[in-house]
Amino acid sequence: MTRHAWRVAAVVVTSALVALTWARAMSGTLFATAHAEASYMETARTHVTAALGELQRVSPTADGHRERAIEACTAAVQEIDKGIAHLE
Repeated sequence: MTRHAWRVAAVVVTSALVALTWARAMSGTLFATAHAEASYMETARTHVTAALGELQRVSPTADGHRERAIEACTAAVQEIDKGIAHLE
């Protein structure tokens, strides 16, 4: 994977985590229903899952950074799933 692709994956993961954090912080003030919150969580899950797919296509030669990024994405997906289940 090129350096550009790593940057794209990093931006996607960071954006999804920021969106998730922002949605949690603003819940109850800006979002009227749990359905809307779940929709945002599902969108964040889609982005993190896409980043995870990109990371898994990279050869493991990045001094462990790839593996740690995969672990972080996997943990993020699990937390998003828990958040969605909580909203339902």
